[in-house]
Amino acid sequence: MIKFDDRGFTIQELLVVIIVGSLLVSYGLSVFLFADKLFTSWRLKDDIHSRVTRTFQNILYDIEQAKRIQSITDSSLIIIRCDNKVIDYKFDRHHIFRNNEQVATNDSIQMSVEKLQDSGRFSFGETPISVAVKANTKGVEFSQKANATTLRSSRAEFVSKPQKSN
Repeated sequence: MIKFDDRGFTIQELLVVIIVGSLLVSYGLSVFLFADKLFTSWRLKDDIHSRVTRTFQNILYDIEQAKRIQSITDSSLIIIRCDNKVIDYKFDRHHIFRNNEQVATNDSIQMSVEKLQDSGRFSFGETPISVAVKANTKGVEFSQKANATTLRSSRAEFVSKPQKSN
């Protein structure tokens, strides 16, 4: 009768354990890398969304508070507020400046400002403006576009004018 020594593992058993262990480690690593890539993508989308939304809301607020739009070009938007303060937006392909202070620091934010054709749906004294802010970086794109109007006559003008007495 042959006696077997039960104190160790055979080569085949060790190879099976190593292969199964390496498969588990590689599966765990691939799940971790996928989750990291997904989280990074969500964080990038959220960052772009918040930058574009913040920039967009600032521009719309300035347009709505404007007494008049002094000029609109491909690279600038000059707004005169009711308190006669001048707001000067300058933009190129990558940066947006408001009174020479950088508003959006993301290198790929693009902004376009254009004046709409007067279609008759706006009442007299309003200046219709179409504003679009767009960001695109690393394959993630987000944009917002809206129409804004600014009244040429504002409450500040009525308050500052003296009333005629009868």
